[in-house]
Amino acid sequence: MPLRRVLGLIGSLVLAIGVFVPILSVPIVGSINYFKNGQGDGTIVLLLTLVSLLLIVQRRFEWLLTTGVGSLAVVLFTFINFRMKLADIQAGMDSKLADNPFRGLADVFAQSVQIQWGWMLLVIGSCLLIAAAVVRESIDAFRNCPFCGEPIQPAARICKHCKSEVVPENMPTDPAPASCVFPRRVVIVTVLLVLVVPGIAWALPRIPALITHCDWQALECVWG
Repeated sequence: MPLRRVLGLIGSLVLAIGVFVPILSVPIVGSINYFKNGQGDGTIVLLLTLVSLLLIVQRRFEWLLTTGVGSLAVVLFTFINFRMKLADIQAGMDSKLADNPFRGLADVFAQSVQIQWGWMLLVIGSCLLIAAAVVRESIDAFRNCPFCGEPIQPAARICKHCKSEVVPENMPTDPAPASCVFPRRVVIVTVLLVLVVPGIAWALPRIPALITHCDWQALECVWG
């Protein structure tokens, strides 16, 4: 099996597991995973994982750069957002509980919030998808059988998959190094995904609150 497919499948598996394992441990509440019953950013990462599997099946490995970078962007966004919220909570306790006798309990509660190993799986899975897109030599060293479409060695005379006779290809004496240049459309979509997906992750939890506090009479006036 080509290295790119192996890296892609392992990355997708690790990423899917990382969505459902604990990423935080909170006192009283317990462990929290990235999926959060479909309400967390893990939903987006899980969707990107499914897309990655479809791309691997279709051998569109270059597009794994998009899903891998997109997954990594969402994970980093969530982690940074969590750290910022935790810093805001601690700053609020410093100002509001300065003279409160229960300040010590609040500090213990805040310090008891621990980061779990799920983050590591999410980062590793995303990086493996990116690696599957970047690695070139493992797939460029093969060609597709004209009868069954499976990868075979360029010098092969008989396909090891369908046993058909094929014409061997002449190998260059000094092959050019593998290129890591991606099609322009892949780069454009990847950049757009990195910009858009964190925004979606930021907006999704806030949509119910916006709907709840929406001034429907004002909207009726606007829409006539």
